[in-house]
Amino acid sequence: PKTNVENPSFGKTANMNEARMLHTMSTGDNNTLFVFGGVQGVTLRQTIEVLKAGQWTKAGYLKQSRFLHTTTRTKAGNYLITGGLGAQGWAEIFRPSLADQNILIEMKSPRYKHTATQLSNGKVLLVGGGNGIGTQEAGEFINADAKNPQSLLTGSLTSARSNHAAVALADGTQARSPRGAT
Repeated sequence: PKTNVENPSFGKTANMNEARMLHTMSTGDNNTLFVFGGVQGVTLRQTIEVLKAGQWTKAGYLKQSRFLHTTTRTKAGNYLITGGLGAQGWAEIFRPSLADQNILIEMKSPRYKHTATQLSNGKVLLVGGGNGIGTQEAGEFINADAKNPQSLLTGSLTSARSNHAAVALADGTQARSPRGAT
């Protein structure tokens, strides 16, 4: 996999250390890019890699391998990695300065193919997704920057969905697309 974050056109960089798909990517400080988890063939990826100055290096490890998950960069610069196959009922917080000291949080509802939206109050809202039996209606909040982060249930969707999209609006609410599996 090749990515170029320094030039808005597509170009080449060095190869990642581990090939992967169905992973997540998130920007970091100083023009860096982080890649979390994924799968290659039947091998789940537990590594976190970072792209700096055109070179990929290992930045740490997830406590639980996962794919079809979400990653959200928090206001404090931490990364909240939630759900996904391989770790459906778990979230973890990756702090780049403490590479392998991730915080593991049990989620209220196992999920994959869900959305995770950073809200203006600092919390991340998880909505929908599959749970291995069907699709989710339940939503939950996680404040990854809190001293003792935890998952808290919130309301439910009017109809369960996965593979959908969501975005935070300026007024602090969330809009979800009607598309996706129900």
